[in-house]
Amino acid sequence: MKNLLIGVAGLTWFALVFAITFWITFPSVPLGDRVRVVVFENTNGDYDVQMDNLRPWWFGASANNIRVSSVNKGRGDDAMTTPLVVVDGASVRFSPFGLRASPHVSGIVDLGGSDISFEAQGAMNKRGDGYQATMVKVEAEGFPVADLASLSGVEIDATGTMDLSIDVTSEDGMRVAEGDIRINASNVLIAALDPSLTGGMDLGMEIPIQEFDLRIDVSEGKATLSHGEIISDLATIQLEGGITLRDDISRSTVNVSATVKLGEKLALFESFLKSAQWADEKFHYRCTGTVARNHCREDRERSGGTARARTTSQTGSNDEDRERRKKELKERLKENSARRAERANERASAEEAEQDEEEFEDIGYVDDEELDDEELDDEEPIDGEEVFED
Repeated sequence: MKNLLIGVAGLTWFALVFAITFWITFPSVPLGDRVRVVVFENTNGDYDVQMDNLRPWWFGASANNIRVSSVNKGRGDDAMTTPLVVVDGASVRFSPFGLRASPHVSGIVDLGGSDISFEAQGAMNKRGDGYQATMVKVEAEGFPVADLASLSGVEIDATGTMDLSIDVTSEDGMRVAEGDIRINASNVLIAALDPSLTGGMDLGMEIPIQEFDLRIDVSEGKATLSHGEIISDLATIQLEGGITLRDDISRSTVNVSATVKLGEKLALFESFLKSAQWADEKFHYRCTGTVARNHCREDRERSGGTARARTTSQTGSNDEDRERRKKELKERLKENSARRAERANERASAEEAEQDEEEFEDIGYVDDEELDDEELDDEEPIDGEEVFED
């Protein structure tokens, strides 16, 4: 028993000394430089990552003041960087049981008072030349809208918070993914947007959003909007459609329609949007393309179906008119068929008479007396002696 206690104490002391030594001698600067090089190479030189105080954290690492910038490539060796995201702190932990076959990471991103927890797992793709995500989970509550926009590379001046929940799994790539995505925000006030979103124009006004609610169901690689609504004093927007996912998210195809009902404050702008207005007095638009390259345009109104709004009384009267028009159409078709048959008989009779006349002209008229004279002229004279010779 004594020897066992000595052995346990020895192992504990060894682990403690190893951990302290590892912590003190941890190569923070070289490892940070290595991370910067790996990110630069794997993004084809488009992004640059710098960080401070990189240190071990469980089976992973943590760092402070993480700065992500885009690299604007110039001529020769000249290059400029544009800051995109500044993260106060981040921690990443790897699962020791799947570092090679199925890497698993989890952690927390701190953006100064607001945290995002994440968990992700990957697997080698079918080609065997890289990894693909098989599980992604992201949770954030009360996250500032401006900070969330900055993570996607868009700068906005806004107040308000947002709740975010992403839970998507797939054992064979995003094409067969399953899960759900929820985004909800309330009492958001946008004062300014990134110039890339407004074409360099100033908004000229603040945009209040009372509620922003998106619910996306992911099934067999298709992310469908089960509920999409943006409510504001300026306009109410209903969203439908979805995204067909690809392993490269930027190549996922988008097909989303937006129905806009302007509020009283924007009523003066209705005349400029008439080409997008349908019979329901709302404005309809459709966005298509890919996640990386998409465009929105006016959606055409389709006759019938759900594309045109109708009241119950209008629907009933339209059904009666439709039945009456069907009967009238059938009667006209019968009359037209009878007239076509009559004209066809007339044409056939006329063609037959004309054919007989042409044949008669080809044969010609022969006089009987002329025929008798010709036959007599052709006959040889009869010799009486030959007749009575015998």
